[in-house]
Amino acid sequence: MEWLLADIRANTIGFRFEGQWAITVRAGRLRPEAVLFYADFLNDVIGLVPDFVWRY
Repeated sequence: MEWLLADIRANTIGFRFEGQWAITVRAGRLRPEAVLFYADFLNDVIGLVPDFVWRY
C-alpha cells in the first residue's frame, strides 16, 4: 500500500485484478512503444502482492 501511494505511476495508471489477470486500463490508442512501460508497471505491482494473496 505504501508503494502504491508513493509511486507516481500508481496514481496515474488505472489497473485492476480480474481473477488471475492483472489489467491496466487507459483511454485512447496504445502506441507500441508504450507497451513495455505498462507491462513493467504491472510486473512491479504483481511483484509486490504478498504470496498469501495468491493462495486464494
